Amino acid sequence: MIKIGILLIASLGIMSCTTSSKEVDANKSVVLADSIAKQEEPILADVDSNQLAIQKLDEFKTLVHEFPELRDFQVYSKHKPYYLEGDFFGDGIQDVAILIQRQDSVKLSLIDFSKNGKNVHILGEDGEFESDYSWIGDFEKVKAGEVLWSNYEDDFRSLEDVPEEEKVYLTYNAIFVHAPESCGGGFIFWKDEKFNWLQQE
Repeated sequence: MIKIGILLIASLGIMSCTTSSKEVDANKSVVLADSIAKQEEPILADVDSNQLAIQKLDEFKTLVHEFPELRDFQVYSKHKPYYLEGDFFGDGIQDVAILIQRQDSVKLSLIDFSKNGKNVHILGEDGEFESDYSWIGDFEKVKAGEVLWSNYEDDFRSLEDVPEEEKVYLTYNAIFVHAPESCGGGFIFWKDEKFNWLQQE
């Protein structure tokens, strides 16, 4: 703490190397103490945040490599965020969606923490879904209860134009992926024992 205080005093120009502490009046001392307190908090917060981020990444690396089908992949931590936590399978248990990379291909994996153990799904591996997600910009968790809908069917349409039977309401989380530059993306959600897609341009 003493070293930090000396560095801050020097950088703020409040006390030179030739100035004694007696020459600093009470008001400046109060300002200096307040300045140090304000500047220390974000520094400590940043350190804690970075440590937590590193710890989280290590946890996900270990988790991914628990599955034989994911051992050739690396966590795609270049994307921010690279993971989402939520109940994506509707069983009330928190799951995780992680972007993973193998060579130049980025995949979306979902790890289902069910009562019977952990299972992994890699979207697109069965040919029924988008197989590469290197294009996404937005990667977000959708709150339970929010309406899921497609804004494009032969042409653009608003939510008011979508028939009620085409709207999807879930009691658990979905995923939203989108590329702002190309205006392409959609909702990904688990329903009827499979993953589904609703286009959002």
